[in-house]
Amino acid sequence: MTEDQYEEMDRLGEGTFAVVHIGRKKDTGELFALKRINIESADEGVPSCVWREITILLEHRHPHILRLHDVMQTEKSVVMVLELCVSDVRKYLDDNHNDMTPEIMRTFMWQLLQSIDYCHRNRIIHRDIKPQNLLLTSDLKVKLADFGIARPCVLPGKKFTHEVVTLWYRPPDILLGSTNYGTACDIWSIGCVFAEMATGEAAFQGYKEAEQLLRIVKFLGTPTYEMWPSRMSYPSSSVHFNLPEMRQEHLPSYGSVLTESAMNKLGSEGLDLLYKMLRYEPSDRITAGAALRHPYFLDMSKR
Repeated sequence: MTEDQYEEMDRLGEGTFAVVHIGRKKDTGELFALKRINIESADEGVPSCVWREITILLEHRHPHILRLHDVMQTEKSVVMVLELCVSDVRKYLDDNHNDMTPEIMRTFMWQLLQSIDYCHRNRIIHRDIKPQNLLLTSDLKVKLADFGIARPCVLPGKKFTHEVVTLWYRPPDILLGSTNYGTACDIWSIGCVFAEMATGEAAFQGYKEAEQLLRIVKFLGTPTYEMWPSRMSYPSSSVHFNLPEMRQEHLPSYGSVLTESAMNKLGSEGLDLLYKMLRYEPSDRITAGAALRHPYFLDMSKR
C-alpha cells in the first residue's frame, strides 16, 4: 500500500519525532490516524523504538489495544496507519472539567486492565502507561497506545533501564534505580491513572525523582522493612536521602492526594483496589488478572 492511497486531513497531534493526521482512504472513504515518523535525520535509519512498536502492534491484537492496519516507508518517513481515536483519557478529563462519573471511571479501568492483562499474559511490559497513552474512540472505547518503550519480559532476572515511565507514573522501586523489574511496574502506573480519574489531576506531581518519592511516601506512609523488604537491593544513588529518616512529621505538605469527593467516587471497593495497586513492594501489587476479578468490577464481565 502506498501513501497516495490516502488523503491527509486534519492534524490530530504531534510529538518530537512524529506528526499524526486524520487520513481518509480514497477508495473506501474509511478514516484512519496516519502517524508520520520523520527518519530523514536519523543516522541509522528507522529508530529501534519505531520497529519495536510496529512489531508488537502487528503481532498482538486485542479489542483494547490500538490497532495497526498498515505501515508505509519512504526515504524520509515511516507512516503507521492506525485505528482512529478522537481523544484520550487526559483530554476527556480536561473536556469534562476534571470530573468523571463513577460508572465511566469503572468502565475505563475495566477496559485498561483487560488490555494490560493481555500484554502481561503475553510477557509484554508496556512501561509508559499514563492518561495520554489511553486513547478513546468516538464511542468511548479505551485503546492502549504507544508501545515504543515496551519490552518482552521472558527471562527471569532480566535487567532493564530505570529511565522509563513518565515521572508522575513511575513506581518507587524504579525511582530508586531498580533495573530488575517486571509487570508490576505497569500496575503501579495504572494505580496512578486510577487516582487521577477520581481526582481530575495526577496523584504524585513531582518535578524530580526525589520529590516524586517524597510525595509517594507522604501518601502511603514511611515504608518499613515489612512493607518493602526488597528496597535494600535498589541502587538509590540518584535519589539522595535515606528512606528510614523520612518520617511523616518531617515531610513537606503537598495537599491531599484523594479528596473526600474522590473517595466517595471510588467507594470502599475502589479504594481497596487502588491501595492494592499502589504498594511499595512490587510483588505485593495486585496482578491485572486478579484486579479484573476484584469486587469493584462486579457484573462488568457480563457486559
